[in-house]
Amino acid sequence: MKIFTTKYTLLLLVVIGFGMMTSCKKGDNTGTVEEQIDSLKVGLIAYYPFNNSGIDYTGNGNDGFVYNITSTSDRNGKANSAYYFDGATSNIRVTDNQALRLNNTDYTINTWEKLDSYGPTYGSIIVCKRGTGSTNGWNYGIHGYVGSNNAVLGQTTMQISGGLDITATGVKTLNTGTWYMLTTVYSLSKHQITYYVNGVLDNVISNIPSPSATTTSDMYIGSDNPVVSSSGYYFKGSLDDMRIYGRALTQAQIQKLYILTY
Repeated sequence: MKIFTTKYTLLLLVVIGFGMMTSCKKGDNTGTVEEQIDSLKVGLIAYYPFNNSGIDYTGNGNDGFVYNITSTSDRNGKANSAYYFDGATSNIRVTDNQALRLNNTDYTINTWEKLDSYGPTYGSIIVCKRGTGSTNGWNYGIHGYVGSNNAVLGQTTMQISGGLDITATGVKTLNTGTWYMLTTVYSLSKHQITYYVNGVLDNVISNIPSPSATTTSDMYIGSDNPVVSSSGYYFKGSLDDMRIYGRALTQAQIQKLYILTY
């Protein structure tokens, strides 16, 4: 009888152990799915979903001060899930942070945008962090006219940081009234900017320097820095789900982000 009990106990322990192993495997599988999603959070400096606020959802404290902006529907038609910029006064100001200077590092800027009209001069700035003078920060936007730097109407531009400073331009023309996911990736080792539109490669531009480490100006979303420029280069249209990374996303990760957020 004792032998039977012992064997029975051992069998029961084996069954329980197997169940625990199975449970762990299920947990691991779930964790793998979560890990794939969370991998898109790695290296985030700031994330703005623009759901009725300029709060940075990373918890890094890069919250924005919203000025004269209205909530609007996002690319999926969901109400109050994006921000509309009026093209004349609207912007969001984010206080200077060393990480936002994007100096001496790989970086990625990713956002959804729907432009209502092209800017009448240089263009429409989506986000910038630049001070006065040359090579003093960076600005990113959509070109509004054919200029001396050979940019044409509707192309994305990343400039270090104003005037005749070096500009990286995209190839694809971004039409008005259309939502696009725009991605700008910078490689420090290659001094190279790579553009993607809706997760698809658009252009690669070399010989682009890293922004200045000493640019203490605040970051502005939807306009130029008003201290630097009286014209403002205001963005007229909708912006949503802006992410700024302190690393270079791969094309596979960008495509996952496009699918995840579409």
